[in-house]
Amino acid sequence: MAGYWDTSPPHPCERLARMEGASNFLGLLSGQEAGPDTTEDAAALAMCRAAGGVPEALEARWAGTQRDKVALCHMVFDTLKVADKDRTWTKAAILDGFYLFSGQWAKVGDHRGRAKTFRVRHDDYHTVRKYTERLLTNLANDSERPWIQARFTGG
Repeated sequence: MAGYWDTSPPHPCERLARMEGASNFLGLLSGQEAGPDTTEDAAALAMCRAAGGVPEALEARWAGTQRDKVALCHMVFDTLKVADKDRTWTKAAILDGFYLFSGQWAKVGDHRGRAKTFRVRHDDYHTVRKYTERLLTNLANDSERPWIQARFTGG
């Protein structure tokens, strides 16, 4: 992790964080003629998907976007075989894992307290939470290379 006085260039995917919420529409209404150009970044996301990547995971990781939270959490839930009685706490653990993955640690409580709330063993809760975080991290890692290649080499 880079410090405050680190002069090394930022990771290329940090461009996705700057792209979050950027729109020229309101700027044009207020009389600004030019805003941030995110065309190439967005096109690279589409090319990343065509190469088998999951651009939603990249955006959640680098920009902390909540737009695809439900879809990513459902994708993780579908990889697990969950008994009907365990569905509620499993979904809560998956949501916690998503928040950890997207850098929103303030929304995540201690896994022991959360497990106690749902009356489940804390090891089970913690395992599902870590599984979610690692699965989403692997998806984002696997999507970084196709996005960088599409963005900076032109395809």
